[in-house]
Amino acid sequence: MASTINGYEGTGRSLSLKLLQQLREQTGMSGAPSTITEVSPFSSGNLQEVTLEESIRYSDGDPVEAWLHQLLCLNATCSVAHTMMCPPPHNCQLYHVNRNVLFSSHRESEEFLNQVMSLLVASHYRNSPDDLQVLSDAPAHHLFVLLPPIFAGMTALPTVLAVIQVCLEGGIPASVAESCMSRGERPSGDLVPWSLASQFLDSTLTSLVGARIVRVATHPDCQSMGYGSRAVNLLSDYYKGKHLPLDDEQNSSLTVEKADSTENVIVPRKRDEPLLSKLDERVPEHVDYLSVSYGVTRPLLKFWCRAGYLPLYVSQVVNKITGEHNCVMVHPLEDNEGVSDYSAKRSSWVDKSSQEFLRRFLSLLGGPLSDLSPILALEVIQAHSNTVTAKEIEWRELKTIISGHDLQRLETYSKNLADRHLIMDLLPSIASLYFMKKISPVHLSPLQSSLLVGLGLQLKSFDEVIKPLDLPIESALGVFNRAIRRLLKALSTIQETALARHLPKSMATLAEFTPVSVSLQQDLEDAAKDYDEMAEEQRKHVPVNSNLLGNIQKFAIQGNETAWKTALQEGPGNIISVKSTKRQAMMTEQELQLELEGPTKKKKAAKERRPMKKYAKKRK
Repeated sequence: MASTINGYEGTGRSLSLKLLQQLREQTGMSGAPSTITEVSPFSSGNLQEVTLEESIRYSDGDPVEAWLHQLLCLNATCSVAHTMMCPPPHNCQLYHVNRNVLFSSHRESEEFLNQVMSLLVASHYRNSPDDLQVLSDAPAHHLFVLLPPIFAGMTALPTVLAVIQVCLEGGIPASVAESCMSRGERPSGDLVPWSLASQFLDSTLTSLVGARIVRVATHPDCQSMGYGSRAVNLLSDYYKGKHLPLDDEQNSSLTVEKADSTENVIVPRKRDEPLLSKLDERVPEHVDYLSVSYGVTRPLLKFWCRAGYLPLYVSQVVNKITGEHNCVMVHPLEDNEGVSDYSAKRSSWVDKSSQEFLRRFLSLLGGPLSDLSPILALEVIQAHSNTVTAKEIEWRELKTIISGHDLQRLETYSKNLADRHLIMDLLPSIASLYFMKKISPVHLSPLQSSLLVGLGLQLKSFDEVIKPLDLPIESALGVFNRAIRRLLKALSTIQETALARHLPKSMATLAEFTPVSVSLQQDLEDAAKDYDEMAEEQRKHVPVNSNLLGNIQKFAIQGNETAWKTALQEGPGNIISVKSTKRQAMMTEQELQLELEGPTKKKKAAKERRPMKKYAKKRK
């Protein structure tokens, strides 16, 4: 496998940036290629890289080749200067580059141009001399650079940390767009407006003006340090008008670039034009949204989602060079006049386009987009979490998709009474309902959501889904079962809520319920007192038939309230003793009273009687 990367006949750097990087990671080699003259036979697990330095079209040291490389910046990949400092990203500022000064053939301008082109070529997999021509004279293109803090007295050009190339698109009348779409034509240029208009069949989308970020390149020594995010955020603030000064005198001194491609007027170039301009020294163009188009990967998708971009188009055909799906993302902006119509724009076309894209994206995951990894597909879906409104589905509509018998099958599997194959046919419907937010809020972990995407939307087998997740089959089955339990609970709640509406309402509604003002113990005592009074009244008014019942008083339980309390407190074990109130046949009233009053008074009375008996005997 071979590829040329240098010269105007180069086929691009996709081999070195895409394929070789993956092969190095698989074989455990370092990122730096090695130059060798003799190649050993290729064996499994070994990666041999050969770099050919000999010229193809020219002899060694040909001055024509050196002149051509210098003119078209073809050797930019070899001139990436190492940076000597990495300042904090929040201290760096974005500058607008004056392209007239950049291509003025000045020595310092040429050095700065080589820095810019070296970053653009090193960060992109395909470059050509046409890119340099577009950057030099295309009126719709603009160039921005992120530079470290510049101090007074600096004479040398600072090291470029990041480069952004922007292209203004759109502004096409809706009538022109509708005429082209009716004939099935799509003019060249204006990539994002025509893509959105053709996908959503809305000719008014071409009338909006957008700024497409063509390339974002970060210095190789400063990648993954936040410089790219800093540059993109500053660019967004610039087109939102946040860098415009509030003073009218300062506004009058701002420069406004006007370019008309229909007029070619040759005038002398001003000598006092600076190469770099601060963002507050230039009036931004009116832009409705920022956009970007790239081959979708997980790192790039996370990068643009953090910047506030929303995916609205994913191609169904992979790129033949990179094997990636092309993705278009959009970031709406505020009005440049200072009056924010951001919410109106979102409600008018961004939210509608987001819901339409998500619905179609979920359907395409089982077909042309099935080669996407479940985690990448999940991140595309989650990017629309703030734009898709949650609307719970009604049971009368849900039962046409998932019946009551289907809920019974889900319950059987959730209790581990059946295998997962019993519910595999229900996963596509459940996944669509969940990701379209038609089920009451259900919290699923990223791992559970990835399994639901792979099994339910991409229709993959369990082994295919868990392979990129590096998860044992036993753990994956447990995670999947817990996800089904949560989804079943939400579906059952919808069914129960619908059935509860058809149940008869009781006469005493909850709205009329008021709490009582007495305690439970007091309420029981009052009820017992009322019952005793009612029973006493019944005994008074209802005569007792002694012939039928006989003398029932002899069966009455003896003892008063005080005797029973004393017996309950002092009674040993399970035996309770209460003194009888019945008088024996030979017992007097006084003896009965003494018996009831207790043993102390009984003994005292006995002592009082003893002298009486002795005195009586003596008297006799």
